[in-house]
Amino acid sequence: MALRVMALRIMPLRIMPLRIPVPFKKKLTSARVARLATMDGRSPYLVPVCFAFDGKHIYTAIDKKPKKSRVKELQRVRNIRVNPQVALILDEYDEDWSKLWYMLVRGRADLIKDSERDRSRAIQLLRRKYPQYRMGLLADDARVIRITPEKFVCWGKP
Repeated sequence: MALRVMALRIMPLRIMPLRIPVPFKKKLTSARVARLATMDGRSPYLVPVCFAFDGKHIYTAIDKKPKKSRVKELQRVRNIRVNPQVALILDEYDEDWSKLWYMLVRGRADLIKDSERDRSRAIQLLRRKYPQYRMGLLADDARVIRITPEKFVCWGKP
């Protein structure tokens, strides 16, 4: 019995932009706070964050608000080094449940290196969005986390 070899045609990989419904894209731009979930391999860690969205990436920085430990030792920073998969959730609660909505963003995080141009642009975006950052709570050399969204889950009517 002869084996038949079939030639496989390999299609080039195309990266498709993630489609976010317009009302949720507006919320991703205007919402003031989100919760960032990271994981160290054993347990999850969740922390509220200020953030900015540039249409492609989500940025959050380690600002000058009081912290229990130094920037390099913060749990979220340590977790991202171990496991770059993160989740970010934005939501709004209202007693009128017809106004409830949430957006879950799953993606990959990385710590922007000091030499990257993206870092200064991220700091500018964050300062533009938050007056507290313009008043000195975000240093020029702040550690910046860049999240590349891979999946959006949206629910409700923002």
